[in-house]
Amino acid sequence: MDIKVNRDGVAAVLVAGFGGCTAIYAYQHYALGVFNRMGPGMFPLILGLVLVVIGVLLFAKSLLVEGEVVHIDVREALIILASLVVFGLLIRPFGMIPAVAALVVVSMAAAPPYSLGRIAALAAFVTALVVVIFDVAMNLHIPLIRWPF
Repeated sequence: MDIKVNRDGVAAVLVAGFGGCTAIYAYQHYALGVFNRMGPGMFPLILGLVLVVIGVLLFAKSLLVEGEVVHIDVREALIILASLVVFGLLIRPFGMIPAVAALVVVSMAAAPPYSLGRIAALAAFVTALVVVIFDVAMNLHIPLIRWPF
């Protein structure tokens, strides 16, 4: 599917949205204080408002430039989303290692050519990397392998 999009405009909306959410959250959850004695919410509020202003200015500038045609492959996007769903369904009953391996195997269907050796090597590498990062380095207590049967 081909759509015409202005990348600067999309980025501007994302920046302004993030800034607006940050400002609203800071205003609702933290004490602002006064400028002489600033509270913990003053800095995130001001930063969020500055991001909104920058986003609005970028969006106004993006209206002067014509958008470009971008090709979006819906099949590939759906496969990637399906791999995330598979991960979410497998992590609790089977553990991290099978869930990450399944995520990689399913997501590789979005990137032909399919090679069993390439898929197995990438699944093993990514799984080992995730185990090292989350279990060894960060010491998160996510079960590596479970057998629910």
